[in-house]
Amino acid sequence: MSDTRITPWTTPGSDEQTIYGDTHWPANEPAGVLICCHGFKGYKDYGFFPTLCDQAAARGLIAVRFNFSHSGMTNRIETFERPGLFEQDRWGRQVEDLQTVFQLADLPADLPCAVFGHSRGGVTSTLFSGRTEPENLAGLITAAAPDYACKMDDLVRDQLRAEGRLLSPSGRTGQDLYVGLGWLEEIERDPAWFDPTLAAANVTCPMLVLHGDADDTVPHTCAKRLHEAAAPHSELAIIPGANHVFNCPNPLPANTPADGLPAVTSELIERSLDFAERCCRTSQA
Repeated sequence: MSDTRITPWTTPGSDEQTIYGDTHWPANEPAGVLICCHGFKGYKDYGFFPTLCDQAAARGLIAVRFNFSHSGMTNRIETFERPGLFEQDRWGRQVEDLQTVFQLADLPADLPCAVFGHSRGGVTSTLFSGRTEPENLAGLITAAAPDYACKMDDLVRDQLRAEGRLLSPSGRTGQDLYVGLGWLEEIERDPAWFDPTLAAANVTCPMLVLHGDADDTVPHTCAKRLHEAAAPHSELAIIPGANHVFNCPNPLPANTPADGLPAVTSELIERSLDFAERCCRTSQA
């Protein structure tokens, strides 16, 4: 790990606008920024995220991890403290949150930035990168990301329309969570805008697409389609034996040394940080 400082922060505003975050500051002059986006039912303290950010800071990157405003999560990691917000979540809100993090995380505006997104966070990161095109974006990394915004079949969509929400319980906390109708309606109003493959085709910075060949949540064929859409400036890495969370336990015990991580988790972190550091330093050259 590193001798960096971790600064907790929250954005101002109402509960619906609140984003909880942590910034890992390197000990020396930073070479760039890495912003990390969690997935569906994830949060900033999930699994490998704190370790990824610690190691990013040790390499000279300012690393930011945060909870999306409608993730339902606060700094109380044992529960979804705001399940009502979870039901109101949608892709557009997450893209707006990522824009807010760029503006309010107290980051130097002149530094190049790489964005990392795991699972659903990879879709958000791709939509953000391909649709909003921030000037200082130097690299995009997706890990176990789908190549679709919605996988519901017609029967499930009809159920969601009829009931207004769908039960999606948390296996981690045992809480009943719900996906709201607004999520589907937003996609159906403009399916092309929320198509991650079309967004990937618009990404102009280098892109790294990571996936595990043992992922039974999101098939690794999704990674191949994202990579092909972003070509020729994309790199594809299918990691043998990696599941959807790259074999990382949750929670990962605090202060786990680098040599104590599962090999697949270490490979995810190393590949991601090698790419992010290269992109940021190349952008500054």
